[in-house]
Amino acid sequence: MRRIAATLAVLATAAAMTLNFTSPASAATGTLYINGVGHYNPSGCFPTGGISAIIANETGSNVFVYSDAGCQGDVNDVVQPGETTVAFGASLKVD
Repeated sequence: MRRIAATLAVLATAAAMTLNFTSPASAATGTLYINGVGHYNPSGCFPTGGISAIIANETGSNVFVYSDAGCQGDVNDVVQPGETTVAFGASLKVD
């Protein structure tokens, strides 16, 4: 009986170690402004509304500007925390 319990304990430990223990995605703290429109504690992908946009990153995270919609294609620019810039791209993602 002890062998069965020990074997089950080892298997349970092995199974637990194969699980992904990453923390869930969370929003950036602060406000991201895209062409003057504020997004409080932003997360995910946002359209720029055209081929360029005025981005004011008042968050603590980097903002990546993508060439294509849906945060696809090349990264054209990275807007650092506290930076305001004209970025050329169709979408952006908060890191």
